[in-house]
Amino acid sequence: MEKKKAGYQIIFENESILVINKPAEVHSTFGKNSENTIAEFIKNSYPQNLLINEEGGLLQRLDYETSGCFLVAKTIPAFNFFKEKIKNHQLAKEYLFLSERGISQPTWVKNYLYSRYRGSKKISISEDPIPRALYAETLFSVEQEIISKKLYLIKAQTCFGRRHQVRAQAGFLNIPLLGDSLYGSDKSFSNYDLNEFPKFLLHGLALKVPKNSYCNKTEFTASIPSYLAEFIKNH
Repeated sequence: MEKKKAGYQIIFENESILVINKPAEVHSTFGKNSENTIAEFIKNSYPQNLLINEEGGLLQRLDYETSGCFLVAKTIPAFNFFKEKIKNHQLAKEYLFLSERGISQPTWVKNYLYSRYRGSKKISISEDPIPRALYAETLFSVEQEIISKKLYLIKAQTCFGRRHQVRAQAGFLNIPLLGDSLYGSDKSFSNYDLNEFPKFLLHGLALKVPKNSYCNKTEFTASIPSYLAEFIKNH
């Protein structure tokens, strides 16, 4: 069962790692609104983590709107171990999102992601390797069709963690996240009278790590936000 600490759901914690169920509309790292970030929570609740680095051992970066599994190291050896596993694409992640469009069968998207210029808000995609582009692959599949709203709950599975990866590749596949106008959605949750939702929904449902000496679990699951759970239940 998840515990709560300072408003955050703690999925798992021991002396080496911490897995948080990050809420939507919370920044990961320090910024202008540093009081509402995972990094600030770590700084206040786990000050010893600042011995790891200035971000307190954060091992992931999730967009402001994105919720779900968020991995933090509590020791330098654990940080170095999981950082290496992430670099070698040995952490598997599952995400859920809502889209106006579905796909008829599970589909792999394999291509290269890059920014057109420094500071670009949007990630571009190339189907061929080009300078500065990073390879990524994601498996998309329809988890549930919500017939009454003509929406699709879609699962995205990947071992990569590129910036905006799921969002950009979903747009490339023509199943953009509902409300994600940056990657092709032309509607918002307000069009469906779902005003309690964030700008777009992307939930990190599960995180799977290799067997290791830092924790006795290899799979973590983040309960879906209440607004999504209620929506699914009622439709």
